[in-house]
Amino acid sequence: MGEVTVDYVGEALSTMSLSNDEQCVLLGCLDNELRLFDRSSGELLSSYRGHKHHQYRIGNCLTNDDAFVVGGSEDGKVYFWNLVEGNVIHKFDAHYRAISCISYHPRSISMLTASADGMVKLWTT
Repeated sequence: MGEVTVDYVGEALSTMSLSNDEQCVLLGCLDNELRLFDRSSGELLSSYRGHKHHQYRIGNCLTNDDAFVVGGSEDGKVYFWNLVEGNVIHKFDAHYRAISCISYHPRSISMLTASADGMVKLWTT
């Protein structure tokens, strides 16, 4: 058997994703907050607010260069936060219902979103 490490976050969790360098864990909490933790120490590095996330599973991830946090919202918006500063740098209407999944392309500037509205959308620049 292996080893297990436990960390208590304090809020109900609905999503989890790793940074591309696998050094950080991004958690989606049902208190309208995303939290970024150092994977090895468990230290809380930053938190991100502004979106609605209190009832459903809402997708989140980091951009392919780990410079920005991307998160969905129960109101169908997509938010981009500066990873280090934690401020919202961009938000837009993506769907008309909750965003259940976001996936950022590993090499190009594009992402997929999926929603409770039944649609999957590809976003490119």
